[in-house]
Amino acid sequence: MRDVILVGHGFTDIPPQYFTYTSMFILFKTVENISRRKNVILNYDKIKQAVDRVNRIAETNHHYKEEFYV
Repeated sequence: MRDVILVGHGFTDIPPQYFTYTSMFILFKTVENISRRKNVILNYDKIKQAVDRVNRIAETNHHYKEEFYV
């Protein structure tokens, strides 16, 4: 078993095949259109809600982030 950590400034920075094995996200504010990866992100609706929430809170707190398992 190995842990692999991928870092990207947006969902399209990560190759689509890696989303199959993704079990955890750490989200910061993003202006990227996450729907471009809708067909490869597991639990897309949950991730989309989190992205919207993080972006809304980050308008007043630039350091805000959320960590969660999918």
